[in-house]
Parts: sequence; structure tokens; C-alpha cells
Amino acid sequence: MEAEFIYLDVASWPERLNQRGRGKLGVLVRLVLWQYQVKKQLTEIVKSRDFDIFHHVTLGAFRMPFSVSAHGVLSVVGPVGGCEEFPEQLLPEFAPRIRRKEIFRNWMNRFHTRYGVGMSRYQNVDLTLSCTKEMSQAFAKWGVKSPVFPNIGMPGTPSDLPVRGESLGSIQAGSGLRLLFVGNLLYWKGLELALLAMQKLPENVSFSIIGGGADKDVLEADICRLGLQDRVELVGSVPRHELLKMYADYDLFFFPSLHDSGAMCVIEAMQAGLPVVCLDAGGPGISVTEECGCVVPLGPKMDVVLALSQAVMYYLDNPSALSRHGAEACLRVRDAYHWDTSAQRMVAYYQEALDNHHDGSFGS
Repeated sequence: MEAEFIYLDVASWPERLNQRGRGKLGVLVRLVLWQYQVKKQLTEIVKSRDFDIFHHVTLGAFRMPFSVSAHGVLSVVGPVGGCEEFPEQLLPEFAPRIRRKEIFRNWMNRFHTRYGVGMSRYQNVDLTLSCTKEMSQAFAKWGVKSPVFPNIGMPGTPSDLPVRGESLGSIQAGSGLRLLFVGNLLYWKGLELALLAMQKLPENVSFSIIGGGADKDVLEADICRLGLQDRVELVGSVPRHELLKMYADYDLFFFPSLHDSGAMCVIEAMQAGLPVVCLDAGGPGISVTEECGCVVPLGPKMDVVLALSQAVMYYLDNPSALSRHGAEACLRVRDAYHWDTSAQRMVAYYQEALDNHHDGSFGS
């Protein structure tokens, strides 16, 4: 099976929107223009050349346009995600700006997933891949079969990651625990939930937050309001080559994000030997298993906060589980998230889709 890449560019004027502080609008305008040009070019290409598959890899967002269907060639779209919501019962209480933004995003998603706006185009695709179970379930409501396929991965032999030593096994019960969060400082990453859980944990549990972002001011205010200044450290942004070495300085990755379609940092932490505590939502909800961490179900806010704190307490009281689950986390990444493995899975999907292209086994 061979692949061919054809480079296609469009007018650069949408970049001026980026320069004027309208970056997302500029990207969207350019993407729409690009897809229009792609559709025209594909229509011409199929007149003179034969292709087995058109695969639109996407930007990972199901609302974005694509142009690979309706050309008489087997079409594949994805992996896509983005329909995962911020449950309203978990919205931050003291951040009205964030509440308004996330409620609007929820409404936009429901406009598509509940009322079917824009979903019919996926019925014309031979194979649609979802990067989260929420996305797969949303497609199923509209008659689109969509296997879950993660949109993140790691190199097959990552030589730049540190090897975990025996330090985890030497931690004594009750001696303390070092938690780590890595990512943009956005409240849909579950930062308020993490801080509320920290408030329930003993003084010998510390929490380092690496990253920068738009909600840093809200995070700082909440740290002060909850009296966590001595136990929560805002490290700021760190170059990736330094970050990969820093994972070895921590015991547990604490990442209660609510609508990450992938979360590369989770599998980086797992590759570095850290167990993960996360929510049963989005990409982390399928990356982490009970053998390599703790996945907390969604529910009322105080129930979720209590469950997150209990998950951390489990490792504080059972330090041997850190080593055991850390080793399993490494194996999980090796078996499910290395690019070589993902490539083999993708080829298998291609072959199955080709075999069943004429009997409608994929898509609608």
C-alpha cells in the first residue's frame, strides 16, 4: 500500500486576522478556503488517476469541514473529537467568565450532536474514526459507526525519556506525595477540581502545576482563596526537553481534565513511569486503566472532588502501588500508544474498509 502527498496552499490574507488578535477566526477562514480548494483538486484528480483511499486526518474537531467524500473513492475521516462537554454541575463557582464560555461551548456542541446539524455529512464517509468514546457515542446516535482510535502517540523507542529508578518503591506510607499537572492553564483542564481535592488532602501532599495560559489569574486567586499557597506551586512554562526529565521528580500525575480529546501529557507521564489520576472523560478516560492509575467517574462536584482526593490517598497509603502502576503505565503506552502500533491499526482499518467498501459495513 502506497501513500502520496500533494501539497496545496491557499491565499495568505487570513493570516492578517491572526495579526489583529483574531487567531482562531483566521485559522477557521483559512481552513474553509483550503477545504474548498481541496474539493476542487480532488474532483480533477480522480478524472485522470486512480486512488484507493482519501483520508482527511483533520484538526481533531468534528465541527470542522472536510472534502474527501463524494468522489467515488473510499473516504476516511478522523480521528475526530471535540464533542466532550464541561458538565454544568462541575463548572467553577467563582469564575463567571469561564462559566459563560463553557456553557456556550456546550450549547454549540449540542446544536450538532443532539439536533444533527452537520452530522449527516459523516453518513457519506466510508469510515469515521473517533478519538474519544463520547464522540463515538455521538456519531452512533446518527447512524455512523465510528471506532475509537487515539489521536496521540509516542515514538517507538523514546531515548530522551528518563528511566524510573527505585525511588518510588522506597516511599514510606504517610511520608508524603508529590503530584504533578502539565498543560495549559485553562479551567476546563479541571484545575478547580484539583485544588478542591488538594484542600481535602493532608499537608504532606504537594502539587506542582507546569504550564501557562489564559486562566492563570483565576487559578492564582483560587489558590489563595483555598489557602493552598504553601502546597501548590505554579512552575510556569518549561521547555519540553527539560519537562521530560522533570517527570522523574514526581510520584503521581494529577490531571482531572474535562474535555481533552487527546492529552499528550498523560501518555508522556505514563511513559515516564507515573501513575495517573484523571476523570472518565475525553482522551485520558481511555488512556488510563485501573492497572496504571485511577479513573474517576463524572458526577456532582463534591462527589468528584471526594473521589479525586480518595484516589490520591490510595497512593499515599499504598506507596508500593506507585511502582506497580507506574510500570503498568509504561507497558500501556508501549502496547497502545506507540506510533508503530497505531500505524499497524490504521492499515488494518484501511484494509477492512476496502474489503467492505461495496457492502456498506462502514459509515452509515
